[in-house]
Amino acid sequence: MRRAWRQWLARPYPLWRGAWREARLVLIVTGLATALILVTRPFGLAGLPVDTAASLVLQLSLACAVTAALLRVGAPLVLQRFWDESQWTVGHELVWACLEVTLLAAALMGVLVYRDFVSPTGTNALIFLGTTALCAAIPIGIRTLLVERWLRERHEQQLALRYVPLGVEHSLQASPPPVSPSPLEIAAQDGALTLSPDTLRYVRAEENYVDVVWLDGNGRKHQLLRATLLDVERQLSGRAAVRCHRSYVVSLAAIERATGNAQGYRLRLSGIDEEIPVSRARVVAFLEAFDRWQQSNASL
Repeated sequence: MRRAWRQWLARPYPLWRGAWREARLVLIVTGLATALILVTRPFGLAGLPVDTAASLVLQLSLACAVTAALLRVGAPLVLQRFWDESQWTVGHELVWACLEVTLLAAALMGVLVYRDFVSPTGTNALIFLGTTALCAAIPIGIRTLLVERWLRERHEQQLALRYVPLGVEHSLQASPPPVSPSPLEIAAQDGALTLSPDTLRYVRAEENYVDVVWLDGNGRKHQLLRATLLDVERQLSGRAAVRCHRSYVVSLAAIERATGNAQGYRLRLSGIDEEIPVSRARVVAFLEAFDRWQQSNASL
């Protein structure tokens, strides 16, 4: 049982699902919080005059909306610039979601303290924040479980519709690709790298550099070049390589298998141990590029 929980907590989870989806969640959270306040009438609302109660509810709703927007839209926009989404897991999401709820509760308590409905003592703060976090823990866990399962199954089904299933993995390479007679050259500010097209595996962004990974007779090789991933993507256009992630360009000819998860796909390349992520934003473009490559191979 403990092992199953650890495996679930280690599963990939989206760090960012898009501005519209997150904004919609903000509206839902604000609506639920407002409805809960109106129905339960906490903080002595039942004994307040109608105008005073309405003003307090409006302030609490605005505080909830602004805080939720900062946490669900603003913070992920910043966080995704510094955190590789492929490393974000269900466990990270649960911790982040509980932190969000606690900060929402802190914002609501701030309004109540400002309106003199709650005395600003440490005991009141701990009780209020702790109770809110505990009450939200189960719904947060259920929501995270359902979202992870739905996204993972959807991506696995996308693979199953195109390729022969092998358990939860799917074979992507139908036949060995033809070897291009012309060498592959990647130009950079500090020089150039020339490779045989069938040896390239992937190119990864490394701040102001790119890390080019390929295979030769001695195994895995790599070299840092001073260039942007966008420059490399343009140079590899039409050479059976595709941008599958904000940090990766992968060789289509090197792909052996793909696994679906909540973030998108994970690719296994021949001769390479690590898996390459395909982000959800690039799933459609990746599949279209792979289909075109397969069709071009079939026509040769």
